[in-house]
Amino acid sequence: MKANFEKALNSLAVIIIACVVFASGYLCYLSPERSWRYLLAILIVCVAWITRYLYRGDREAGARSGVARRKVTQAIVSSGLLLVVALAGAIMARLE
Repeated sequence: MKANFEKALNSLAVIIIACVVFASGYLCYLSPERSWRYLLAILIVCVAWITRYLYRGDREAGARSGVARRKVTQAIVSSGLLLVVALAGAIMARLE
């Protein structure tokens, strides 16, 4: 059961982060004078995935490293949702 939850959580994180990257890229295209803000969002996402990679754990750590990795993935999903909402609002404001 945990493996299915982790696969679904990982897939959700990938989809949300892809949305963040595409929205940031589109906003960089729309307003190059403010591109540093949107590149910062992409940088935050990269740091989060590096953190998740570092929590992959070793074979001896067992369940504790899996819990830490799951928590980091949940944090990526939560922060990614916040970024998606903020970037979607910025896109809507730019298109009006």
